[in-house]
Amino acid sequence: IVITTAPSHNQVVKLLWKEINSSFSRADLPGRCLTSELKINDDHFALGISPKIEVADSTKRMQGYHSENMLIILDEASGIDPKIFEAVDFLTTSVNCKILAIGNPVPGGEFEKGFKDEEIEKITLSIFESENFIINDIKTLDDLKKIALEVKPLNRKERKEYFKKFKVARPYLTTVEWAVRRLLDWGETNPLFISRVLGRFPKVGDDTVLSLQDLEASAMIELTESSSKSLGVDVARFGSDNTVLIGYKNFKQIHKKKFNGQDTVKTSNMIKHLIITEDYKTIVIDDTGIGGAITDQLNDWVNETNRIVEIIPVNFAESAQNEDDYSGIVTEMWFNVKKLIGEKRIQLIDDGNLFSELAGRKYDFDNKGRFKVESKQEYKKRNGSRSPDEADALILCVWGLTDHISSWINRFDKTSGIIEGGENEDPCNPAECY
Repeated sequence: IVITTAPSHNQVVKLLWKEINSSFSRADLPGRCLTSELKINDDHFALGISPKIEVADSTKRMQGYHSENMLIILDEASGIDPKIFEAVDFLTTSVNCKILAIGNPVPGGEFEKGFKDEEIEKITLSIFESENFIINDIKTLDDLKKIALEVKPLNRKERKEYFKKFKVARPYLTTVEWAVRRLLDWGETNPLFISRVLGRFPKVGDDTVLSLQDLEASAMIELTESSSKSLGVDVARFGSDNTVLIGYKNFKQIHKKKFNGQDTVKTSNMIKHLIITEDYKTIVIDDTGIGGAITDQLNDWVNETNRIVEIIPVNFAESAQNEDDYSGIVTEMWFNVKKLIGEKRIQLIDDGNLFSELAGRKYDFDNKGRFKVESKQEYKKRNGSRSPDEADALILCVWGLTDHISSWINRFDKTSGIIEGGENEDPCNPAECY
């Protein structure tokens, strides 16, 4: 008997068993292969068990199968619920029973525990053991970094031409181009790069996005001058919260203002003053709650005065630009700051609660294996109701300094004020949506 499962119904039926059906149709094998079942006879069969309804239901369905010879396959094992692992353990009590768990090395959970168990046989594969890298004689991270250095200054057209020289032995496996792009986008210290490219479990401290050591090192960085400027605005939602404005030029802080209260007219007037006196061209606003009123007031003023200023509203409930890796825009903005710190491209100043807020934000992984920063409500619950207002203003500000903002602007319909896809999103309570 072979039992297979995965974190979701779609992964069982539309991914794993779709491949099984495809392979079976090309092979000369006995039996019949259905949507999620391969049956040879009553004693020899394979099943796909899906956690479609609830985990408890899936564990019950697993408990009825016993055989002297049984194989349990856990696909995308890092995302499988611990209760499923527990149920699987009860299935493998006979003489010749095996468990095969396959997945990306995501920290935390039963899959990682298995790699720390000396009695379990472990197999680790990095991209450098793939045929697509062997055929191009790319054996180490240093080899990949050399290619990345050559690619970095090239424009989009030049990069496309550059990657044509690499051979592709297996089109369905990771390509050199993908790995180089991930190195450039994420950086070699990013947990995603360590996990998905190097095939190792990343060490990210105490489940925090940013370590205090990294933050302190960023305060010592010297940067050259440039003209890039951005103002991030985190708007207070409750009586104890603060409205915070943080301005950066060339990834160095040049302005910071914090005050208590929810007067949207006062906040928008202060931002107008900074636009006039400091010549800010990019304003990134937390538009999730009452920040929408500030966005509207500023847009009206900009249109009336014909100023060349981009007012960028960011709804914290929005999806990420990179939906494959991040659960939402907030998570993506946090890891954007992490990437810049790792690349020594930003100077941070701990002139208040900023470092404690930045170093105190935890993250986890959702059921798709994507990074997910804890919600503001969860953070406040752990930290005595203190709101991470300075940290939120910073991630908004830095988002405006990076090239991410250009594609974000393209998603924003300045006439309707609707971000592409936002109308179809489930509405959220501003107090709970992130």
